[in-house]
Amino acid sequence: MKIILVRHGETYWNALGKLQGREDIALNETGRMQAIAAGKAISRYPFSGRGPVVISSPLQRAAETARLLTAQLETAADVRTDDVLLERDYGAGAGLTREERAQLYPDDAFPGLEDRFEAERRIVEGVERLAREAAGRDLILVSHGEICHIFLAYLRGETTRTGRSALRNASISTVEWNENDGFSIEYYNQSAEELAAILMEKREKKS
Repeated sequence: MKIILVRHGETYWNALGKLQGREDIALNETGRMQAIAAGKAISRYPFSGRGPVVISSPLQRAAETARLLTAQLETAADVRTDDVLLERDYGAGAGLTREERAQLYPDDAFPGLEDRFEAERRIVEGVERLAREAAGRDLILVSHGEICHIFLAYLRGETTRTGRSALRNASISTVEWNENDGFSIEYYNQSAEELAAILMEKREKKS
């Protein structure tokens, strides 16, 4: 089965460089346009069977991205939420700009910060559960920058656990999964335009 992993669109906190964890910040207009563009690109993806199941984090920036994205798909799909896709909890670091974080917490040791390895276990085990529950249908999962980064870093075998997510707002990564072989990355951190171009080129080669 295929799993499409999407980071939510831009919020005004993203635009200001503020760290977002469990805070429920809405998309800005740029983020809404990004979500629609992502949906149009994903609509070109060769889903199998009855079409995808769409699941998002319950935070409104992800849930709205999922709704706007889903509206662009040819196959109608309901959107539901699951807490396993919540962003990492940044504790006292949430709401701070890069400059404020560098001044107050230069080592990023925010009081109340969710442990990186606990977040990794949460998302890896959670996506495996969602894949099994989908019963063979493809998945579109809409989540957050750091939790997407942690999941994809795990799949890429990255062990340094340093740095912040380089995933762009509304970026799209695609993953293959089966019970025997587990996960493997197909496309990583693609913009809507990049993914649409890749899929169009593949389609032209087949025709």
